[in-house]
Amino acid sequence: MDEYLYKMLNQAFKRTVEVVFNREMDVELKDYGEWLEEYSVKGRKAFSAISKKPVELVAGNYKENAKFISFDEVNFFRKFEPL
Repeated sequence: MDEYLYKMLNQAFKRTVEVVFNREMDVELKDYGEWLEEYSVKGRKAFSAISKKPVELVAGNYKENAKFISFDEVNFFRKFEPL
């Protein structure tokens, strides 16, 4: 991770800790890296059923045979038949 990105993330982390605990604390993001990695949501990669391009899934608990499309392939204006 580059230095600028770490600095920005670390500042946000410190501010979040301050808001959660209602006081300033001497914390560094790098000191919690292992813990954050262990408890982070594990996503997975899949491929679009339409274009076959890669799709990043935030959650990894989908069925193996589930189908996906990328966000830019969604037609938000499509009209569906009444049920």
